[in-house]
Amino acid sequence: MAQPSLPSDPSAVYRRLLDESEARVELIGGEVVVHAAPGLGHAFGAAAVGADLYQAYQRGRGGPGGWWILPEVDVELDAAHKYRPDVAGWRCERVSKIPSERPVRVVPDFVCEVLSPTNAEWDLGPKRAGYARAGVPWYWSLDPEAQRLEAFELDGNHFRSIGVVTRETPGALRPFDAVVIDMGEVFPIGGG
Repeated sequence: MAQPSLPSDPSAVYRRLLDESEARVELIGGEVVVHAAPGLGHAFGAAAVGADLYQAYQRGRGGPGGWWILPEVDVELDAAHKYRPDVAGWRCERVSKIPSERPVRVVPDFVCEVLSPTNAEWDLGPKRAGYARAGVPWYWSLDPEAQRLEAFELDGNHFRSIGVVTRETPGALRPFDAVVIDMGEVFPIGGG
């Protein structure tokens, strides 16, 4: 069976792939990028960090609440940058209700990207720069292989590192300092 042809406009290709599939598709600097399915370490990392933040910061259990925390939500930063962060968050004081459109057109206050061999260059390069340009205040990168979580805070037009959590040094990171992240709990199976 022949594959249907895709439009040549990157925004149209992005929209069609987004509408017609559950593919993890992003528009990064005007380029359509389709990512491979995440591995087990990626899944453990995104689920554990997202669940901890959701309980404390969205539900208010063990934390102050006041945030919307969502996994795998498509966000549009601008016409050439439509990303799907592993975990995203919005302060409720700024966004009283998460819009139902896909992609969400409200820039997040927080994103966490879980690195993998196929996406690390995108996440740490053009996507992180795109989040900075859009004014996302906090960016976290979680490396399942190294079992390392690094937090960054927007400083002008760039992110600066504000803390690191490893298997040997559990800790809390801004803006979610009510939650202690323990890599032994995030990755109970050992290696990433």
